[in-house]
Amino acid sequence: MSSLQMAILFMLASMMALANRLPLGKAGWLFDLAVHFTPHLIVAGGAICLFCLWQQRQSWALVVVFFMLPHLISVISFSSFATPSSLTEKVEEKKIVRVASANLWQREKALEALALMSKAQNADVITLLEAPRVDCAKLYKLFPGHQFCTLVNETSAGNLMKRPIAVLSKTEPKRIEVYTPQGLDDRAILNLEYTVDEAVVQIVATHPPAPGYPTNMVNRDALMMHATKMIDTEARYIFMGDFNMTPWSKAFRAIPGKRAGDPRLVSTWLTKLPLLGLPIDHIFFGGSLTLLETDIGGATGSDHRPIFASFAVK
Repeated sequence: MSSLQMAILFMLASMMALANRLPLGKAGWLFDLAVHFTPHLIVAGGAICLFCLWQQRQSWALVVVFFMLPHLISVISFSSFATPSSLTEKVEEKKIVRVASANLWQREKALEALALMSKAQNADVITLLEAPRVDCAKLYKLFPGHQFCTLVNETSAGNLMKRPIAVLSKTEPKRIEVYTPQGLDDRAILNLEYTVDEAVVQIVATHPPAPGYPTNMVNRDALMMHATKMIDTEARYIFMGDFNMTPWSKAFRAIPGKRAGDPRLVSTWLTKLPLLGLPIDHIFFGGSLTLLETDIGGATGSDHRPIFASFAVK
């Protein structure tokens, strides 16, 4: 392939990603997919630029740089995240809440690996996405420190849910709600109030569809809209799950709060092809919570890596 052909292909891919900002609805599906790979476009653009220079095509190298710059700026300027705080005073253990979220790809092996990681992380609340076909009794055995389990594996019509979702907690939530939006009965939103040293923290978890088709993209955004509307942004909250969107997506900008940890150079999905991986699993937070730690777990046997975060509750 010539430098000219590479440059033209890059320009087309770049324009598709930039077009994600337009209000095109379902018609913008391909643009939504393209913008997910913004970091990859930057790397590809740099490589094509060098190739053009090697081929003494300086004008094409400049064109590639021109189309690469908006993506580079969007990544460098991205700031909707928080890094762990270095508190001067030690936080009491009873004032810390630790959470975990993992898409298990319905693999029991992944569930068992997560149980070991969650024990090492001392997670208080764990959300299981695409959980394997197990019951709460099995979960209690794997997570012996967790005494409360809510497992959603049936749709509102009573059919088996293709992608079950569950939450485990060490202490009983003050309140828990399972919400299935109309038209999206194969997906659920978990909304619970968890008490940490008499302070209430709202925890919302969900797993919208992957945008592999135009309808799935619309359904993803609809489920995320339902979930974010349930969040009380005036109080303490944690919002986590496999959101099937990267920080460069237009839909990502509608999520309230800050992401726990910088997602720009990390990957949580596509464990078998890490160079093509994307950060699509997230933990957001807001209110009087201070991020203490954040971590991405190792491979579990799923195509996702689990995510962990701990917060000081004021």
